[in-house]
Amino acid sequence: MDARSHPITTAAEEETTDTLLLWVLVWSELAAFGILLIGFLVGGLIQPDPFAATRLHLDPLLAGINTLVLLTSGWQAALATRPQASLGQRRRALVNAALFGMRRLCFASAC
Repeated sequence: MDARSHPITTAAEEETTDTLLLWVLVWSELAAFGILLIGFLVGGLIQPDPFAATRLHLDPLLAGINTLVLLTSGWQAALATRPQASLGQRRRALVNAALFGMRRLCFASAC
């Protein structure tokens, strides 16, 4: 093998690849949640009585707290990716993200 078979990538090429992968992830998440929401809406239109009965079992406060915990965990993970953040700040943000993620599991399983 010679040097031509393994081209050296530049920082700009790596950033472009990273950005593309990020957008693929974002769009795949949007597609998945979009399909689930559409399915939920169609299910509610097709069978309104069972959907109304199951809504009585939902706790809006718990759902709101769970959403805030999830958003905070994502925010902490995003803080860890800042280029200007020091290693200590990145570690702290990732530990916070993990703790909020574990707390979210506790809310979901009522521990």
